[in-house]
Amino acid sequence: MEIGHCSSAEMLVLRHKNGALRYRTVRNSPRPNSKKPKTTKPGVVQKIIELRIPHEPEMAEIAIEGADHLYREIRIENALEDDKGKAVKLKPGAQVEVTVEADPKETSPALSTAKR
Repeated sequence: MEIGHCSSAEMLVLRHKNGALRYRTVRNSPRPNSKKPKTTKPGVVQKIIELRIPHEPEMAEIAIEGADHLYREIRIENALEDDKGKAVKLKPGAQVEVTVEADPKETSPALSTAKR
């Protein structure tokens, strides 16, 4: 995934309302059956970007709800797989969910707001 440097993120899962589409990033030492901290945010595909450079992949720009205004859009290669392994692409306006998972050793405890 080329969203900048995200070494602790191991997978970005895009869920369409009619099923799950997966966009995988490089995993650093996967652990089967381990529970990883994660968060899921709704998003929408704003546009599809066809690059003018030969052999460059088409990109999907996704706006993530709840993200900081200046950083809410991400761009990923518009090449996904459905649950049967068939290659598919996102359409403009598609409602998706963006899930970020991290290895537990790449996280730290959150400050509790209830202790104030």
